[in-house]
Amino acid sequence: MARVTLDGLKKTLAQLEGLKRGLQNRVLRPGITKAIRIVKAAMKAAAPVGKWSGPHLLKKSIDSKVATTRKGVLGIAGPRADLEGAHGKQRYVPGKIAHLIDLGVAAHALGRGSSLRRKVQLGRGHPGFAGSFFRERAWAASKGQAEAVAVAEFDAQIQKLVS
Repeated sequence: MARVTLDGLKKTLAQLEGLKRGLQNRVLRPGITKAIRIVKAAMKAAAPVGKWSGPHLLKKSIDSKVATTRKGVLGIAGPRADLEGAHGKQRYVPGKIAHLIDLGVAAHALGRGSSLRRKVQLGRGHPGFAGSFFRERAWAASKGQAEAVAVAEFDAQIQKLVS
């Protein structure tokens, strides 16, 4: 999981510095919610559809959550682990293999204690595959828009508190 911070928020966060944590969270939560929905939409658009991602099952499993913790408000977007699919007789959960689809897999042996070279030559090893990096591409595509929406919502929430 990558830790991401938005650069344009320093001024807004400085305005909230003197407030109680609960009041800060009330200001931050709506903006984080709107921003994470934009990131989720970009992630769904960038998710690959292929052999192991099923008939759009990886896209269907991508969701977002916003949580309030002791340290602040946290927004998370990614595949859920509660959605199951099947590839032939093989059952899989997109949320548990999304990191493999995203980052790729190196060639490796499939048996315990077996030599990679011998297995690949005999056709019984896993050849590996390149990653699609859909999460990274989604973040790069949506970062500016998500930041702008978040800052606008934070300013609106601050104006509500002031008035």
